[in-house]
Amino acid sequence: MLRGIPDFWVLPTEDGGHRITSAAFNRSSEARDKHRGMSLGAKKILECTGMTADQWAGGRFRAIVCFPVSDLRVVGAKVGWDPMPEDPAHCGAWGSLPKSLRKRLARDADRCFLPLV
Repeated sequence: MLRGIPDFWVLPTEDGGHRITSAAFNRSSEARDKHRGMSLGAKKILECTGMTADQWAGGRFRAIVCFPVSDLRVVGAKVGWDPMPEDPAHCGAWGSLPKSLRKRLARDADRCFLPLV
């Protein structure tokens, strides 16, 4: 799975690097999504359409985090394809995501920081 991380969830570190806050893995607010899901991208769907993760990010995100769907399913989250007209690879994760999982994803998941646009 891919999670696009907007600039406001990327913080500078003392050594001049960057880190992602665990808030980047919170569910959406009810005002934004009545089902309160966490938006994701399906890497396999992108690969099938010939799109790269950088193209998918399309200047929308400061970082992209990649992790296996099993990280979500092991805590009981439901994950499914939820395509949107502008994002055919869009997926959602629904259910409670424990703080420990959000912290681990923020700290340990594979990531790529993108240039500011």
